[in-house]
Amino acid sequence: MVMILMVLLTIAGLSLIRVAEGKLIQAVRYKSQESAAAAAEAAYEKAVFWMSQQVDMLEALESSSSATTITFPQSHADYKISFAAFIGARPIFQIQANGYCGIYQKTISVYLVQAVSGWDMGMCRIISGPNTTDEVNFVTGEIIAMPLHINDMQDNPDYTDIHISGSPQFLEHISLGESRYDSRGRDKYASTINLFQAGISFNQPASLVVDPATIRQKVQRFRDCTNPTYRYSPQAVQALPKHNNGRTGFYTSSVTDLPAVQLKFYVDSSGVGYVRVYNDCTVAGYTRQGSGSNSWDYKINTTGSNHEYIKYPIYGCHYTPGSYTDIRIDNPADAIYVSQNFNGVRSEPGAQIYVDGNVVIGCGSEDAAALGTINTVKGSITVVASGNIWVANELKVAGDRDADGMPATDNPNVLGLISQGVIKVVDPGMTRNDLLYDTDLFDASSVSGYSPIGNQTGSGASNRVLPGTMTVEAAMTIGGGGWGAENVYRLNSSPGRRNYYSSKNDKLIVRGTITESLRGIVGSGTNGYIKQYYFDKRLMKGILPGNMSLKGKYLLVPGGWSETSTIRSE
Repeated sequence: MVMILMVLLTIAGLSLIRVAEGKLIQAVRYKSQESAAAAAEAAYEKAVFWMSQQVDMLEALESSSSATTITFPQSHADYKISFAAFIGARPIFQIQANGYCGIYQKTISVYLVQAVSGWDMGMCRIISGPNTTDEVNFVTGEIIAMPLHINDMQDNPDYTDIHISGSPQFLEHISLGESRYDSRGRDKYASTINLFQAGISFNQPASLVVDPATIRQKVQRFRDCTNPTYRYSPQAVQALPKHNNGRTGFYTSSVTDLPAVQLKFYVDSSGVGYVRVYNDCTVAGYTRQGSGSNSWDYKINTTGSNHEYIKYPIYGCHYTPGSYTDIRIDNPADAIYVSQNFNGVRSEPGAQIYVDGNVVIGCGSEDAAALGTINTVKGSITVVASGNIWVANELKVAGDRDADGMPATDNPNVLGLISQGVIKVVDPGMTRNDLLYDTDLFDASSVSGYSPIGNQTGSGASNRVLPGTMTVEAAMTIGGGGWGAENVYRLNSSPGRRNYYSSKNDKLIVRGTITESLRGIVGSGTNGYIKQYYFDKRLMKGILPGNMSLKGKYLLVPGGWSETSTIRSE
């Protein structure tokens, strides 16, 4: 019996040892597999972080290595980033990340696109002086039907980076670069979180629109891929009368001759889309002098002086030469359309115009008889300016629309505006309210080439105002400041633009996207505009042959994630 018991116990012991050994081997195998998977995921995360730091991903892939090896204590990994294809004009990138531990290998293959927001801003503040900014509020009555992103202000003490007065409507998702909580753990958004109907995300990657060098590089990239025929370098050729004894109009100011190109978008009677181009225009640029607090009309200073922001000459009126060129913009077979070519893969083509200077966009009401349907874009076209872009009348796209007024999903007509300066709605009635010139002493319309824009509302040639509801349908990127309106009242003693309705704000409707380095002034009190901004989802496929997106965030393409596990042969 003792011998039998000893044999049984020995067999049981050996079985337990075998089971324990199997469990140990299984645990080691499981740990190795998990280590390989963790290493692959770490490599993927590092690849995405590297992508978020690049000014331009296509250029980065051309000029630097996108493959890296990462070593961990018991495992290692590598990743490779490559261009995969275009969706329309939007590049798709692939990350292949491999993790290794012992004989085990985990591979993650992911397809990503750079994020597109409806409205990106460097900070939710307006420029108030040479080195200062002020908070600007979203207010009751405003509709923000765009996904909204605001970079981290990195302020100390830490306050909210979005400023709200009343109950504006936020109908799309909000993302912020900052944390929800301050350094003491206080919830900064406890009182406003319910306003964000589609949710809010914190600690999100920054938009690169705040970096002037990035904007310059993007604009240069665009210039290089534009057909040379459609690159313009305007000269100011009209000698304009200057102020008398340092005074122009009501307020002390200066007038500067600025070179510009005027663009008149229209659809002719046969339904063909055109842009009429006047090169070598001269804009009377008005700069209000005096203290820094008498104007909201600032932009980012890139001159190298000690001031972070500078007043710039805003649009007063302009003069055109007698000659112009009509360019068809709705035929992708024409030379104005170009495609991005990367590794032999071409993007969807788009029309492009580049101006090394300023751009004035808008027709006068008298243009309708000669041109057809004015201030209407038929085609897929982007305009880039190294200076400012002034929008001087409504600007819409042609084609079918949904019931809510948005361009229909299959509507092919799209406009992009990119400025290294600012993009502003301007007041064509300036020359009648004594800001640019004292109309008792000088009639701006008497100079040869004077070009009225806007809508005729009175008997005088310069008696022009914008419509009470101003609609702009475009994807806008503003590198030198913000999108908004020029000449909005700052002080009661400084008369500014004229509202269509004297007792209430005009309405500014945007259907498209906005990317701006900081907020531009839109309205103040009853002067200026109240905002209604709507996201044009058609723009998510891109409208440019170049990669102009400035987001530091990349999103997974639907169905674009796959994983495989293998055993390597040693």
